[in-house]
Amino acid sequence: MLKKSASRLKQALSPKNTSQKQTPAMAAGQESERAAEQFLREQGLKLIQRNYRCKAGEIDLIMQDREHLVFVEVRFRRNSRYGSASETVNLQKQQKLIRAAQYYLQTCAKHSLPACRFDVIAIQGEPSQTAAAQKKHSETHQKQTANDPLATKGQFSSTNTRQKPIEWIPNAFTL
Repeated sequence: MLKKSASRLKQALSPKNTSQKQTPAMAAGQESERAAEQFLREQGLKLIQRNYRCKAGEIDLIMQDREHLVFVEVRFRRNSRYGSASETVNLQKQQKLIRAAQYYLQTCAKHSLPACRFDVIAIQGEPSQTAAAQKKHSETHQKQTANDPLATKGQFSSTNTRQKPIEWIPNAFTL
């Protein structure tokens, strides 16, 4: 009896996906999150935690942008047949992210509550192609804005196909 209890406890504490095969959708999601993280690092954000999970939900990336704690939702769509990736962050998803962020703040940031925001990274197309195109665009953008004092980071729209395949929406929604 004690052996069975210990075995169940060990199973309950082990990572959940170790016995499952990774589906193509899961692999694309992970690749998209890596591309989003890389993109945000290039914009000057610092990674705090990836894939934060709690009873309230999951936050893909938690990053720091100067004095702001940034909760990032990464959305990926291979095509826009059923809507763009950014359109999938509906009110229900926003509320779930807010609850998870509140839980994070209550458990991890007990002593001081930093200014927070919710960003969305929306990625259209194949993640590997998106990452390569993103890197090329980032290099071009840095060259073009190197001497422009008015150039700032900010939202990039996927509606203009010549722009970045990664759409960054800072302050996508609020509490």
